[in-house]
Amino acid sequence: MAIEDAVVLAECLDKVVPVEQALRDFGARRMPRARFVHERSRASLVNEMVHDKTSNDDSYAEVMPRRMAEIDRVLSQPA
Repeated sequence: MAIEDAVVLAECLDKVVPVEQALRDFGARRMPRARFVHERSRASLVNEMVHDKTSNDDSYAEVMPRRMAEIDRVLSQPA
């Protein structure tokens, strides 16, 4: 994400607008992706903390492919 941030920031600063506007544009572009990654990371952590890996519960195996597909879809979009 840091590399994506750098690229997007450079694109925003390259425009002929005041720096303040470029920074607002940067925030508007990056915040949805940063929020998505934060929320998924937190959900993953919580899931790891509460999931009993010794049980034979198949729900984890059923849910993870769907979650990973959603993450792949979002992260495959341009920054």
